Amino acid sequence: MAIVGPRPLPVDEAKQLKDWQQERHNVKPGIISPWIVTGYHSNSFEEWMKSDIAYIADKNPLYDISLAAKAMVLMISLLVNEIRIYLKFTKNRKNSFFITF
Repeated sequence: MAIVGPRPLPVDEAKQLKDWQQERHNVKPGIISPWIVTGYHSNSFEEWMKSDIAYIADKNPLYDISLAAKAMVLMISLLVNEIRIYLKFTKNRKNSFFITF
């Protein structure tokens, strides 16, 4: 598995891919992909497959670094948001069993 590449699919789903989507199996799967960085929750399966094929066609180290950097920013922003929610929840609680900062 690579750091950047198409996300792996469950075996059952991989067997159902169309011919043009099979190209995604020509490269190592990755932890980070364009699909993850560009809002995976709002993309359809078809858009996901198209982004994987486009990634494979334009694959280069600079693009991989760019995707990895975007993923790091996304992870940090999600973590900061979770900390804000936690602090808001624990702000007015006394004798809480939660650790406060």
